[in-house]
Amino acid sequence: MELCHPSQAADHSDIVGRNQATVETSETPTAPTDAPTFVAQQKTPAQQYQKGSTKKLIEGMADESRRAGKPSEQALRGRIMNGPDTYRGSITREQWLVNETRTVARLMLDEGLTEEHELVDYVAANNPFQYPTEREVKSIARACARRLIALSNDGDIRKQLIDLIAHGTPDQLKQTNLYAMMRDNRIVWDFMLGVVARKFAALDTTLRKHEFVDFLEGLRAQDEKASRWSDNTMKKIRQVLAACLEQCGMYDRRTELLQPLFLDFELEMAIRANGDEQVLAAFGRNA
Repeated sequence: MELCHPSQAADHSDIVGRNQATVETSETPTAPTDAPTFVAQQKTPAQQYQKGSTKKLIEGMADESRRAGKPSEQALRGRIMNGPDTYRGSITREQWLVNETRTVARLMLDEGLTEEHELVDYVAANNPFQYPTEREVKSIARACARRLIALSNDGDIRKQLIDLIAHGTPDQLKQTNLYAMMRDNRIVWDFMLGVVARKFAALDTTLRKHEFVDFLEGLRAQDEKASRWSDNTMKKIRQVLAACLEQCGMYDRRTELLQPLFLDFELEMAIRANGDEQVLAAFGRNA
């Protein structure tokens, strides 16, 4: 299932990631002169995450930007459109695919098979994945090729990133594979920037099961097509997201502990060159 929806995360000029929401305050209540004065506690951006909060995030950033003489709301909206447009429910079938993606990346670089139909035909004929059916082989080959192509609109940057997957170290492979999933699937993009990046910004080292659920319920509540996802589909997506973090070394599902990555330098430079500085916050790095 492929769904389209506008972006859901925003950039922030003072803290890493796209982590800004309207600060909630209240006026000091009337009280006798000898009584204590109470002021509502201000919440951090990470504490203000709500389902379907993109509009509030933008409006909050715009208000603060106007006060500080920074970009307008229109500029902020343009800035958060760098991610993919499509929520791909097919992630329940495609999942992590790190070994399969490396195989396809090597075919692209080493064998010169740059067209999707060439890759799919070669993989179907040789079945390097060792899958039982041709249909499954072709489906996964297309998914891997799509993720690799989505890495960048710039041919040189894309080639550099594909090389990290094809011939890089195990850490380069895993980290770049996660970045490829972000660039390809809005679910992963929004989750990494809307949940994980905010955790790092708030120095919160736990990621509870219910937070995965809340994020996905937010998607289902704000999008008509996502609202038709079954509970079983939602559960599988949650499991895939957790598994991706765990495979990358960022998360332990048993303890629910979250930790930033020691991000590969070459990958970081490619991400910056790609104009995706906000993505660094999702890996625990400053933009």
